[in-house]
Amino acid sequence: MKRLLAGIVATLAAAAVVGVAALYLGLAPVAADQSPSTVEARILGFALHRAVLRQTSGAQEPPPPSNEDLVSGGEIYKEMCSRCHGEPGAVSSPLGSSFYPPAPLLPGHKSEWSERELFWIIKHGVRNTAMASWAALLADDDIRQVAALVKRFDTVPVSGRAEEAAH
Repeated sequence: MKRLLAGIVATLAAAAVVGVAALYLGLAPVAADQSPSTVEARILGFALHRAVLRQTSGAQEPPPPSNEDLVSGGEIYKEMCSRCHGEPGAVSSPLGSSFYPPAPLLPGHKSEWSERELFWIIKHGVRNTAMASWAALLADDDIRQVAALVKRFDTVPVSGRAEEAAH
């Protein structure tokens, strides 16, 4: 049993040394115009989901938005978010597609995130992506309105007019 445990520890230590050596030698893929490996995408996606879940674990879901909230959220989205995340009815955003990782196309798609998680992501941003923190540019109420709209983008009419989403 001791030999098995020693072998496992030695294997993990060797893997760590190889990993650090690869990073030190500049062998890590860092180009934004190349797709990440499946392992990288899964690990970073998992880390992002767990971190956002941890940061929002004590927060409650906001109350359902009013029609005015959705209209205001649509106006803010169009002005501040659509360049990267796409206009309603668009196949993709050329700017958002050029990021690493690409910015998700939001209109017309159901969000896997809860509203409180979307609020946190919009407010604080996501490190090492193009998702900036909007806390310095938008009030919490504005961020809440955008999060409410994004959470409901799968039910927004294709025309994307916020007024239609509110009905």
